Amino acid sequence: MNDASIGILFALCGGLVACVGVPLLFVFVFLKLRGAQQEVDQTAAAVRSGAVADLLPWGPASLSELTREWVGASTYTSGVLGRGDRASGRVPSGRNPAGWLLAFTMDARHDGTEGLVQATTSAHRLELRISTGVCQAVLNGVPLGTFRLGQAELFAADATPLGTYRREPPVARLGLRGREVATLDTRTTSDANRAASPTSLVTHLLPTRSAEEEAWVLIASVLELAWFGPRLAHQRLRRH
Repeated sequence: MNDASIGILFALCGGLVACVGVPLLFVFVFLKLRGAQQEVDQTAAAVRSGAVADLLPWGPASLSELTREWVGASTYTSGVLGRGDRASGRVPSGRNPAGWLLAFTMDARHDGTEGLVQATTSAHRLELRISTGVCQAVLNGVPLGTFRLGQAELFAADATPLGTYRREPPVARLGLRGREVATLDTRTTSDANRAASPTSLVTHLLPTRSAEEEAWVLIASVLELAWFGPRLAHQRLRRH
């Protein structure tokens, strides 16, 4: 076989690899995306129906046991109406290797100005309803208050000032009625498997807390895990 024949053979082989390899790459990406969407849908359905399995009993120490690593999946889309983000996951306990403390689902639309976050524990059903950038927090069917995403001020259900939630990554600080209630680690991450060495989401917590303070620490925790974490991860992906 002469050099010209060898060149033609390599060209044909290269063309065949390109013809076969590129479609296979698209098939792989499509199947991976579809798998993530299915996982998001399954967890979301379980959260909405209250049928999340293996939820650990919620107790006085549970807030401090939440980890910043959660197990689940997330997807995003871009279109003329802006980016849409979806995520669903389960949050393990940092002290108990079995079961989950919390499960959540998130659906954001129009670049995050509209959306819904739902989370459940063995004792709570939380909804964060976002409309025109304003989030209303509803816990166990009771409205607790509102805040505008990107601003620090928190308001009670009667619209009176309640406190602040200041995000200054890598931390966020929650203050209510003049008390510094909690500090959270904003570096939340997701993985397909439970982390071998999980780290705490809530890094500082008042030892004695009111029911109102407990509720808002839970709201802040879900906000970091389900809203800010996945959406910021998607922003980083789009830059690469």
